[in-house]
Amino acid sequence: MTSTPGGFEIPPSLLPYLLHEKTDDSTLQPLLLKVNIVFVIVVIFATSLRFTVRFRMLRSAGLDDILMILALVFALLLSVACLVGEHYGLGKHIWNLNSNLLELAYDVGRVTKALYGCYLAYSTSITFCKLSIIATYTRIFPNGALRYSIYAIGVVVIIFWITSVFCIIFTCVPVEAAWDYSITDARCIHILDYFYTCAGVNIATDLLLCFLPLPTIWKLQMPKAQRIVVCIIFGMGTFACVATILRLTQLVHLNGIDVPYQSIGSLNWSLIEVGTGIVCASISSLRPLATRYLPRAFAHFTQHTLDLPSLHLNNTATSTSAITSKGAPQTAKRSMTDSSIYVERSFDVTEMDTLENGEVKKDGEEPERVHREVWTEESRGSSQEVLVRDFEPAIAR
Repeated sequence: MTSTPGGFEIPPSLLPYLLHEKTDDSTLQPLLLKVNIVFVIVVIFATSLRFTVRFRMLRSAGLDDILMILALVFALLLSVACLVGEHYGLGKHIWNLNSNLLELAYDVGRVTKALYGCYLAYSTSITFCKLSIIATYTRIFPNGALRYSIYAIGVVVIIFWITSVFCIIFTCVPVEAAWDYSITDARCIHILDYFYTCAGVNIATDLLLCFLPLPTIWKLQMPKAQRIVVCIIFGMGTFACVATILRLTQLVHLNGIDVPYQSIGSLNWSLIEVGTGIVCASISSLRPLATRYLPRAFAHFTQHTLDLPSLHLNNTATSTSAITSKGAPQTAKRSMTDSSIYVERSFDVTEMDTLENGEVKKDGEEPERVHREVWTEESRGSSQEVLVRDFEPAIAR
């Protein structure tokens, strides 16, 4: 192999192109730009809808939303790193970066540095996206084997993220030797092997997060059509899994010397994987938005949570004599068994302008008394409020 003064090794087969005896001006930069534009638009649109529902409509954002914000930030940093690399020549063949062979190592080094920024942003964004999904699951599902399995997946995701960050940063010692080819006495690991390992772990965790909840959901006593829709929503993460598999098939090209050109395939699939993960994680939060603006289209699939079989009346529930005398349903506290599935407040809350004394003020009408039904986790020894639903009792005034 031939070496430049900085120790940058060039295969003999590429010398005719580097010496301009042969030409190949093909470039993947337009494709990289298009994928980035679509990626940014899609992730911002999906997360904007999610945050509108959780912060504005329901006013009950949780840990999963904070983690999704972090996933969005690093997803945008991934796109920025791609565009910086494109500015330095990412997407071009190595022989088109610079006509001066002596300066080629420096130009390739700038592209490689941008790629390492992409690797870090990708790993962090996909991790926070999965942690957001895990936080959502822990809020929905009760204590039990499923919940502990979800915790175990979360531990694995965090461990591999931490090891990924260290492996990417310390690919070479000293660190700058990963892109500074003038350093000839560096010690480097074969980072591609670790990328293969991480891809396998990502596929496994994606599949577990998609399919672990499905048996529990299918056992719920709700209409079959509604169960199918919920299972489809939970299973949409398989699209991110497919993107991970396709990205895995492109990693082999990172072994070549023409890194600026050959890395575009895996980089584009990294963008698609992150974007798909964020979109799929956000879709489950959009039901209130869909039922508000498309009520007829979703009426068949949005029966109230009262249909859940695990919710049962507690004999110690409180009620008013006026409601009981008229034959109306009692206002009751509801408890749940350890094997049940429950819905937290932010999952299904009706927006109403409620006065401090429990009255609802409607336009053009006098305030009317509203009785509030509260479901809690008292059977678990917790006072956490699970669902609050306001309703107007059907009694004669």
